[in-house]
Amino acid sequence: FFFISITRNAFVVIVLTFASWLYFRHRKTASGKYPIAILETVPTGFQNVGAPVINSELVKALGPQIPVATIILLLEHIAIA
Repeated sequence: FFFISITRNAFVVIVLTFASWLYFRHRKTASGKYPIAILETVPTGFQNVGAPVINSELVKALGPQIPVATIILLLEHIAIA
């Protein structure tokens, strides 16, 4: 069963990569670039390490989502157990 799951994931990645290529192969912009961007050079290490800034706007935005997140966490724990 494990190898079937891995094969399914590989199949999905290959099929969707091919579909993306089919979709974007004729969609160059006037500057000769494609409408998607790929990160070419990956910077080394963590650039901005530090404690997050928590202000009142963030708390107001996340506050209403706490009950939903709690229910989802409980359901995940029940499913695992």
